[in-house]
Amino acid sequence: MLRFSRFRGNGHRFHRESEGIRQNVERIVILSSIFDTAFEALSSSCLETQVFLFGKVKGSTLLATDALVPKDDDYEIRNYGCVKVWNDFVMKKFPRMEKQGKTLVATIHSHCLDTLSDGDIQTHFNVIQFYPYQLSGIFNHNRIRFFKFDRGLKEVPYKLLDLERFDRQILIFGEEGQLMISISTVALIGCGGGNTKIAFDLASLGIGKLILIDPDVWEESNRNRALIPLDHVDMPKVESVKQIIERHYPDVKVDAYKARVEDIAEDILSEADILVIGPDRFLTREYCNKLALKMNKKAVFVGAGIKTEEGKVKDMGGS
Repeated sequence: MLRFSRFRGNGHRFHRESEGIRQNVERIVILSSIFDTAFEALSSSCLETQVFLFGKVKGSTLLATDALVPKDDDYEIRNYGCVKVWNDFVMKKFPRMEKQGKTLVATIHSHCLDTLSDGDIQTHFNVIQFYPYQLSGIFNHNRIRFFKFDRGLKEVPYKLLDLERFDRQILIFGEEGQLMISISTVALIGCGGGNTKIAFDLASLGIGKLILIDPDVWEESNRNRALIPLDHVDMPKVESVKQIIERHYPDVKVDAYKARVEDIAEDILSEADILVIGPDRFLTREYCNKLALKMNKKAVFVGAGIKTEEGKVKDMGGS
């Protein structure tokens, strides 16, 4: 039976067993409202307190959308050094979340230490047999930290997500749809006029991460189709777009590579959910198409590929 109890104890055996376990989790994204609920519960008592975060798993990212906060009578044991909820609480509350397609992504408890105790590590080892992505969190000195097994114990960073900015588009996408946007990654191959606009639009929509790839610098003649500052002329396109996005949308992570896509290691694109192909050059588009097929990635080709002859459009090879 799954038991959520936190005791101080000897966990040397679990230290040894955990060395061979690797949880594939890179970060946890938490709704700001859920984080506030957890923080309030954890800071409201000098006794140890537990909070359970539920949500979804997308690749190596956890998304926390709900918080279960036990009431006083939900605890079987609760004092300054140990906490345990009744099994009835787990058996009643957890299946309700699972019926909504959600899983346990983190368990947080208030703690007198700034890292997990041996007893905490033992509990973590037990819980991940049922919930393999679950992180163990501690609340200490008004700070929350999350940990995972990754050939030993490692801290996992978290990001808070405030949906207030997106209230208009949530009417279209729904709250869950917006959350999925906020943990998605898009790779933009080429940063010309079209892909630069797409990059800015995705940032305003709240995309989680952008990967920018382009070997060129901005020229004055590019400024007729891209809203680029005058002092960015002669600057690498990817660095320019990265600076603009990070200034106005600091919650969006941007990786910039001043290089041809042919010279980029495939693992850089491995986390992308979709590739947006901007170059007009046919050989580059063909290479990107083969790459998308090889990596089993969705790809959108937006380059115009316009050819002119004697002042007239002869061919338009875009998609």
